[in-house]
Amino acid sequence: MKKVISLLLSAAMLLSGFTTGTAYAATTKEKEPNNSQAMANTLTLNTKMNGVTSDNSDSDYYKFTLPKAGKVEVEFAIAPKDSSSGWEVYLFNNEYDFDDMTVEEKDGTTTLTTIGLPAGTYYIKVNSYYYCSTNTYGLTVKYEQRNDWEKESNNIQGLATPLALNSKMNGVTSARNDKDYYKFTLPSAGRVDIEFSIDGKNSSAEWQVYLYNNDYNFDDMTVEEKDGTTTLTPIGLPAGTYYIKVATDWYYSTNTYGLTIKYQQRNDWEKESNDVWDEANALSLNSRMNGVITDDEDEDYYKFTLQSSGKVNIAFSINGKKTEKEWRVKLVDSNKNDISEMEIKENSGSKSMTSPSLRKGTYYLVVSPYYSWKYSTSIYGLTVSPDPTPNTPSGFKVVKRYSKKAKLSWKKVSGANGYQLQYSTKSNMKGKKTENIANPNTTAKTVKKLKKNKKYYVRIRSYKSVNGKKLYSAWSKTKVIKAK
Repeated sequence: MKKVISLLLSAAMLLSGFTTGTAYAATTKEKEPNNSQAMANTLTLNTKMNGVTSDNSDSDYYKFTLPKAGKVEVEFAIAPKDSSSGWEVYLFNNEYDFDDMTVEEKDGTTTLTTIGLPAGTYYIKVNSYYYCSTNTYGLTVKYEQRNDWEKESNNIQGLATPLALNSKMNGVTSARNDKDYYKFTLPSAGRVDIEFSIDGKNSSAEWQVYLYNNDYNFDDMTVEEKDGTTTLTPIGLPAGTYYIKVATDWYYSTNTYGLTIKYQQRNDWEKESNDVWDEANALSLNSRMNGVITDDEDEDYYKFTLQSSGKVNIAFSINGKKTEKEWRVKLVDSNKNDISEMEIKENSGSKSMTSPSLRKGTYYLVVSPYYSWKYSTSIYGLTVSPDPTPNTPSGFKVVKRYSKKAKLSWKKVSGANGYQLQYSTKSNMKGKKTENIANPNTTAKTVKKLKKNKKYYVRIRSYKSVNGKKLYSAWSKTKVIKAK
């Protein structure tokens, strides 16, 4: 009969466990003496161990082993009691002190900061805090095998936790001076957005997030807990290995944060750092390049090559916002001589400029804040396109005058489809006559039916047909003819 009752009680306990959702094994009890690391009691994961600190000098040591990396929470359970007694709980291994907490008996059960740890053996030390309590405490190492948690200690670059691209990694800054380092590798150039996710909470806690590699500090941001999830300025990076440092200062939080490297393989993004001439990104003509000014001192350098002489159109596109922020785009030759520039205001949206005629060769574009205090971190687009408008004919002159006519000549314009000639007895070209020359190889023309001893003003321009529309060059300088 006793055996039946015992079985029924066991079944009731199991059912009770399932009903409350617990997944932990039965409680065990410490085995004294365990007052040194060498004598540490072994803890079974997810199983409560009961213990007692018998006096102020008593320390209880425990050890546990993680078979694989995962998330760990150390729960110190005690029934609340109005007393001044307390305990200190330390988590460490043979190389590093990970975290500690003070538990006051009046507060009851307390959990150490959640932490991510790699596989290995760890230790917990429990000792009295000021006034010893001989009440029984419960110690539980709650463990979940997880690949999405930082692996402490990752407080130096050499111990950086690897990040998988486009996958969230969870972490915690457990103390004011705690730093978490991460590293990730881009297989190809692309766009990177770094998301730091945190549940918004009305507190003064904040984190500093830094993006860098072994050569350059790319960007940083401050995340305030009250603001919640924040994303670092989008950035274009070449293939390679990069690091992220998460740090805290006076106002730190032990709440879990999430870190995600959002990566897109892209060929239309700048490759930082391109802030000096020698690191200028190559621009393909007629192709948009995206970029971002990350701070008030950032400059983005680009270069392009013209295979033949001509003008170029430089288009700077931005989604218009109602701000007073501004950019400067400067066109520079290979000897670093300024050619032209334009100012773009964010509230005006996109803008473009046409260069003067350029010889074939390499040229640079420099994008920078127009004023350091007015920089914008909005994404811009930069496109360089050969100007389809033909050049103005050069060498335009009067070759010979005849009776009531005159012969004019000019140099052939490369890429032109023809020319247009105008002449008038008025310097403002009022009452002008126009002659169209459809043969692009023609470089001379005789104008006839001129009035004897009359002064004429004459000019010429070239044209090019693009998508059924004629694009005209600027007019040449006006020449004067006096007919015989």
